[in-house]
Amino acid sequence: ALLAPRVSLACAGPGGGESGPRPDWIEDPYAHPDCTQAFQLCSVGVATGLDSDAREQARRRGLDGIVSQIMVEVRSQIDVESSSRREAGDVFWSEALDERISLTAAGDLPGAEVLERWRDTLGGETYAHVSVDRSAMLDLLLPPVEQSHVTGSGLLAQGGGGCWS
Repeated sequence: ALLAPRVSLACAGPGGGESGPRPDWIEDPYAHPDCTQAFQLCSVGVATGLDSDAREQARRRGLDGIVSQIMVEVRSQIDVESSSRREAGDVFWSEALDERISLTAAGDLPGAEVLERWRDTLGGETYAHVSVDRSAMLDLLLPPVEQSHVTGSGLLAQGGGGCWS
């Protein structure tokens, strides 16, 4: 009975994983054969435990890793400052537009997929390798940024001599 645990530990391999040694993608997400840095954003999430809750938490943490590389929610703030002054009977009008676009992480990533999972049975941790296609992310992010810029430019064009309320 005492030999059984030693045999199972010896068979687990380095790292004690369920399917052999610890994969290289745990340290470098781009070491995975299905993840190319030119075409995908990749990340690894880890969670304590080996059950389905740990699998989901590792997946979410992998997504968080990708979200930290890109931003999903676009916020735009446009401040317009106008002033006029009268000098020697002439009225001089000046206007300034300050446009700030900020991107913040929020929500799920459409098209993200788990490429592989690995469980460290000795350490009691679950790993998830998550990937999302770069071109799909650009398709998602560019329209709100472009719309914000168009809106800001339109406000500036409308302001030439008009009143702001």
